[in-house]
Amino acid sequence: MLKSCWCTRRPWSRRTGTILIAEDDRDTMLFMKSLFEEFGYSVIQAFDGEDAVEKFSNNKDSINLLILDMIMPKKMARLLMSR
Repeated sequence: MLKSCWCTRRPWSRRTGTILIAEDDRDTMLFMKSLFEEFGYSVIQAFDGEDAVEKFSNNKDSINLLILDMIMPKKMARLLMSR
């Protein structure tokens, strides 16, 4: 049995910044959200392409990173990237 693993040690420093995650699978979204929040990032969630465009437009000055699902309802990631 492992007594410790990378996830129980905290060699990293806390980070700051805002990440917009566009992902239609709720389990994947929850995993990514909790992971990035554990590192100290703020996360904005979007569950489809239109939602991602709206949330990006409303928060573009504070978003530092976009993570886009390549295939999701209402708009594909490639269309979003072109905007």
